[in-house]
Parts: sequence; C-alpha cells; structure tokens
Amino acid sequence: MEEGTTVSSKRALRAAALRRVWRSRLPPALLDVGRWRQVSGLILFAYAAMHLANHALGNLSLSAMQAGAAFKGALWGNPIGFTLLYGSLLVHVVLAVAGVWQRRNWKLPALQTIQIAAGLAIPLLLFPHIVATRGADVLWGNDVGYRELLALVWPGGAVLQTLLLTIVWLHGCLGVHMWLKGRSWFDRTAPFLACLATALVVFAFTGFVSGGRAVLPNPPMPLGAAADIVQAADSMRAGAAMALTLLIAAIILRPVVGRRNRVLVAYDGLDRSRRVVTAMKGASVLEASRSAAIPHASACGGRGRCSTCRILVLKGHDREKDAPGLTEARLLAKIGAPPDVRLACQYHPSGNVTVRQLVGAGEIYDRSILGDSSRFGVERETAVLFADLRGFTGIAERLLPYDVVHLLNAYFDRAARAIETHGGEVDKFMGDGLMAVFSVGSIEKASRDAADAALAILEIVDEMNARVGKEVGSPLRVAVGLHAGTAIFGRIGGGSQRGQLARTALGRTVNTAARLQDFAKENDVPLVVSRKLAKLGELDEPNGVRSTLATLRGTARPTSVLLFPETSLLRAALEPANQGDQRAIAEAG
Repeated sequence: MEEGTTVSSKRALRAAALRRVWRSRLPPALLDVGRWRQVSGLILFAYAAMHLANHALGNLSLSAMQAGAAFKGALWGNPIGFTLLYGSLLVHVVLAVAGVWQRRNWKLPALQTIQIAAGLAIPLLLFPHIVATRGADVLWGNDVGYRELLALVWPGGAVLQTLLLTIVWLHGCLGVHMWLKGRSWFDRTAPFLACLATALVVFAFTGFVSGGRAVLPNPPMPLGAAADIVQAADSMRAGAAMALTLLIAAIILRPVVGRRNRVLVAYDGLDRSRRVVTAMKGASVLEASRSAAIPHASACGGRGRCSTCRILVLKGHDREKDAPGLTEARLLAKIGAPPDVRLACQYHPSGNVTVRQLVGAGEIYDRSILGDSSRFGVERETAVLFADLRGFTGIAERLLPYDVVHLLNAYFDRAARAIETHGGEVDKFMGDGLMAVFSVGSIEKASRDAADAALAILEIVDEMNARVGKEVGSPLRVAVGLHAGTAIFGRIGGGSQRGQLARTALGRTVNTAARLQDFAKENDVPLVVSRKLAKLGELDEPNGVRSTLATLRGTARPTSVLLFPETSLLRAALEPANQGDQRAIAEAG
C-alpha cells in the first residue's frame, strides 16, 4: 500500500515538473485559458453583432442587405479576418467543450445555466448554417449571398434561422454581461445596453422576414446545387446532434464510472451536519459547495475574476500538485494572497482537504441582490466629501434637546439636498458630520460636482448663521475635506440587519478625505481640497488660497493640498470652470 502510494506520488511530482517546464517555454499570455476564451468570444460577438445589423438592413431593402453583406465579406473574408473568425470559433468551441467536460457539478446560478445551455445548442444550428454558406462556396463553387440564402431557408427554415439568431445573441450577451459585471460604467449603462441588444435582435428578425418576402420566387441557383447544400447541412446538423448527445451521455455516466475516484472537502466553521462533502476528483471546491447546497459567494460565476469565492486551505493542501493556473495566480497576486489562500472556483484538490471560506457566503443565491455589484465589493473612480460641524458639542450643551435635534436636522436636510442636487449621495451621517460620494459620470465631473456641493454647504452654514446665529449663541462653523481617486464600494455590516446592509465607500481615497477634514480644523479654515481633485475639477487658484504639503495621519508621504479660508475664494475658484460648462451647454443647445 505504501509502495503504491509512493509510486503515485512520484508520478504526480514528475507530471507537475513537466508542466512547469512546458509553461516556462511559452509566454504567459498563451497559457491563460480564460483570456483565450474571452478574446475569442469577443471576436465572435463582434461578428454576430455585425451579422444581426446586416439582417436588420432587410427592413430597408434586399439590395441594402446585399450591400451590407459585401462590406461584411470584405472585412471578414480576407485572410486575416477569415483566420480570426474561424480560428476564434474553433478555439471557443474547444474551450467550451473542455469547460463543460471538466465541470463536476451542475448546480449553477440561473444566468450561467442559460448561457451554457445556449452555448451547447449553438453547434446544432450554426454548423449547418456555415455549411450552407461558406461550405457551398468551397465545395460547390456557389457564392451564397443573401438572395440565395433566403431562397434556401424562406419560409421553411425561418424558424431555425430565427432560433439561431436568438440563441447566439443570448449566449454572447450573457458572456459580455458576466465579463463586465461590477464595472461602475457598465452598472450604470446596463439597462440601456440591454434595450439596444434587444432592439438589434428584433430588427434583425423583422429584416430577415422582409428580405424573405422580397426574394425572387425562383431559386437563384440550380436546384441540384440547392438540394446538395440542404442535404449537407442536414448531415452536419445530425453529426452535431450525435456529438452533443455523446458528450451529455458521458457527463451523465461519469459519476457512475468514477464512483470510487472521490475526495472529501471539509468546511471549517460550518454546521457539522453538512461539514464534509464528498466530491468527484477533479471537481473544484466551488462545485463541491454547490453540490451540497453549501452557500458559497461567487460574484463572477466561477470564472476566476472576482476573488469572492476565495478560501483558506487549512489541511491537505499539496502546493506542488495543485499549483494555481495562470488566471488564478494573477488574481491571487493582485490581492496579495498567501500561499494557502486559493480561489474555490479554480482550486481542484487532488486529495482530501479542509477549507475555510473567507468571504460572506450564501448571498449569491439571493435573487434580490444578484444585480447588486456592490454586494461583494467593486472599485470605482469617485470624489469624496467629508463635512463636520466644528464646536457643535459646546453649542449643544447650551440648547434644549429639541433645539439641538431641530438645528442639526435642518442643517443635514439642506446639506443632503445640496449634495443630491450636484449628483452626489450621502454615504453616512456621523454625529454632527457627514460623508458624501460623487461617482456619476467621469472622475473629472465627479470632482467638479463635489466642489460645487462643498460650496453649497459653506453657503448653507453662512445663511443659517445669519438667521439663527444669535439664538444659538455662537456661529456655526464647518470643516470640509475633498479628495478624489479610486474607492471600494461594498455592503458592510452584520448581525440582525445583515439582510439590509447599507452600501458604503472604503479605501485610501476615503481615508484621505477624512484626514483633510481634520486638517481643515487644525488650520482653522472651512475647506481643504487635495490638489489632485482641484486639478481634475479644473479649480482655479485665486489670491488668498494657500497651497501646502500636508502630512496626514496614516499616510506615508505628504499630500499636496489647497486651503480655502473663505467661502468667496471657493466661489471664485469654481467660476471659470462653471462658465465653461455653461458655454458648452449653450453651444450644444
């Protein structure tokens, strides 16, 4: 027994050594399977979008379809375009089949299930279509254009053609959605893009119908050639159906054949009744979790792009045999993960292991938050504003409790409205202070919006002092800090309110803005702006604005800042930029 184990271990080590030698001889980009799948999918998606747009031209005329086909043919029919298109198709199909074969569990989120099902159905419809077009040209010397194709498929093949268009487009759109999900600009534009994608496929269908009705009643090619093409297409469809059937049968029978080839995955910290999961050898830890209905976060759907499924391997980790692939290694390096931290979607343990989940689990199965990219954390370019009423504690001690609450709410209500008016949102209220974030549009626009909101807050405080200053006993004073950069947006918290977590911003940009607010207090000025935000927002530097290097608590090096001792100076700093905006609006109108 020991000798057999030793031999098996030596073979595994030798195989790992050979893999390292093989990888060392090739550029890293060539070994990134995820990147190959992504790039080939984008090329095919671009072709599909152009193909649908070409179909949509049928709403104009048959000649418009043929003109569009000529342009498409010039783009994709040359040697470079031909190689890119059919090479991408071959790579994408091979990687898709390999991915399906490697999958050991089919308990997946709904969108991922639909995408895989659509991908498996495509060969049944696409390959016969290729035979009827490109194959006809190569095998029979018939140039099948739109007129010839419509004569072949209209009206009898219209249903299959429509099904092909819909499935290909659905598969591609879901792939793009999974790839871009979590990017701030995509989250904002996703509804518009979905409407655009739907409109394109609808117009493609109506264009196809219009073209079919306009085609000549007599087939533009010899009947014999047409019959041969249809027969070849049917044969290709039958072959694709047989190959797909064999693949599905092999997937179904594999658990029975490999019943003895199993590994145990133990989940540290989970309920003992479902702590140990028996999984097929070769399955990922994420697949093991799903097979046992153990909640496991996976914001990107198990593609190794988000790190939300990451785990700590406590026991049984063979770093030599189970070394991470290029996709996983790159992401682990980005987050600075230690050697025993792995991505559950990419980690296929070769033996029994004990793991611990490192990110909140279960939420990915809650449909109410599937579209919320902030649930697991997302980076965004943003401007951050911190504002705090200085000396308010002393004011509160002189007033009745009702007056304290009334005064503070009057200030917060007006400040929050000003922030919202300028495209921001209040992240949180903290005692007599608040934090606001601006992430709508470009970082330049967000920086300008934050400065405009800061000006509005300073003016609100000045107005309130003129109105209630005597009643309060001493004027209200505010300290504001502004900074811009990359922040992490996520839903943070726990306890009984875990299902109603508020979104908040975190990170160095947020901390710097808070420190600039403190720096404003220390220097007895109402506003401190980082030079970075001032440059992005195109703020001027009128006389009276002080420039200095601030050594902020918790930062490694000084921050270049601008100190505004008066509200009028900020108004003057914003005036040139706002005038430019007004001119641009007038010209656009």
